[in-house]
Amino acid sequence: MEEKPTLSYFINTGMYIINPETIDLIPDDTMFHMTHLVEKVMLRGGKVGTYPISEDSFLDMGEFEEMKRMEQKLNIISDK
Repeated sequence: MEEKPTLSYFINTGMYIINPETIDLIPDDTMFHMTHLVEKVMLRGGKVGTYPISEDSFLDMGEFEEMKRMEQKLNIISDK
C-alpha cells in the first residue's frame, strides 16, 4: 500500500496538428470526432504522435470555475 501516491497519466488536451491532406479523410457535412480521424489515419498506416506536456504547461478552461482558476494563475482580472 502506498500512502497518497503520485499518479501520472496522459490526457487529451484537445489540441491537434494535422497534415493538410488529412483533412480529406473527414466526411463533409457531418460530425466527426478527432479520435475517429486518428483511428482512420492509423488504419491506413499513417503516423500519429503525441507530445507530452506538464500539468503546469496546460490551463483548462472548459468550465467557469476552471476558467476563474486560470485567470488567477495568469493574473488576469475579469470584468464579470
